[in-house]
Parts: sequence; C-alpha cells; structure tokens
Amino acid sequence: VDLNSVGLKLVETSSKLIPEPKKENLKKASPKKIADWQKQKTDKKDTKGLVMVETKKTKAPKTKAPPKTKAPPKTKAPPKTKKSKVTSKKD
Repeated sequence: VDLNSVGLKLVETSSKLIPEPKKENLKKASPKKIADWQKQKTDKKDTKGLVMVETKKTKAPKTKAPPKTKAPPKTKAPPKTKKSKVTSKKD
C-alpha cells in the first residue's frame, strides 16, 4: 500500500529525554518476614509425652431449702366470646 497515493505521510517522531530526579537519602528496604513453611527447621525441643487431664466440676452438697408454702390456686378468667362479622349483601 502506497501511503502517498492515499494522502498520508509517514513521520518519525522522537521524545525528549527527561532527566531522572536525583535520589538522595535512599532508605534500605526492611527485611521481609519469612513464612513458616519457608523457614529452615531447627532442632526439635525435648518434650515429654502428652498427658490427658480431665477436669470435672465438683458438686458441693446442697443444703435443703425450707419447703415453700403453696399459694392459693388462681381463679381462671371466663373465656372471651368471639365476635362474629356482620356482612350484608346488596342486590
């Protein structure tokens, strides 16, 4: 394809060099934490065998409370009557 016959021109461009800013007082990067699976294994600690200990709540003997006096029986309220809806038909 001939660009000149179509009316287009090919132009080469260049960008200006941007001077890099001066870096002063560079801080050293802090050391990153190493994951547990990446750490080298150290010597095993001397541990004794595991012991299972059961703990139970001890029951203290309860002192008997004095017997309560019975309250007189409550009388029941009469049952409420249901209200029926009144509807009328108009012809």
